[in-house]
Amino acid sequence: MACIRADSIANGVERLTLAAITRRPTLRFILALRVAEWLTGSKSAFAKLAAPISRAYLLRVSVRLGFSIPLNVCGPGLALPHWGSIVISAHARIGRNVRIHSGVNVGGTPNNAPVVGDDSYLGPGAKLFGPIKLGDGCIVGANAVVTKSFPAGSVLVGVPARVTRVRLEGLE
Repeated sequence: MACIRADSIANGVERLTLAAITRRPTLRFILALRVAEWLTGSKSAFAKLAAPISRAYLLRVSVRLGFSIPLNVCGPGLALPHWGSIVISAHARIGRNVRIHSGVNVGGTPNNAPVVGDDSYLGPGAKLFGPIKLGDGCIVGANAVVTKSFPAGSVLVGVPARVTRVRLEGLE
């Protein structure tokens, strides 16, 4: 699966080995998340039997690490450098190659959930609430509270979050 490959590279693992999975609990969580997503979306008879077991294992790993990340919310290249409380709404959408630190909360309701663009960074303790959209390449600083939308490349800090600068390098 290309998604698992992108996730392992985003977490600093070039080659996914048993040793890498055993040493890195966050990588083990991401692998369990991707397998549960794949099995839940598959129509095969095997997947229908294995999906509930996979989701139960994912729940066990989630509770141990403090993650509440639902299926099919995060794009490929998800990086979780630390374990600790991370809560993401099932209605939110997280783009590709997003790095999420501990203490992050991305909350919302079905019609009012955040959308985080590709290649973004959510610093420790960042909070995102409501019907907001962050463009690609946004950086949300530690403990920032984001309650409105911002364009691509924005560097956000403070409570409430405000733009300190706009990065243009690396954005197309």
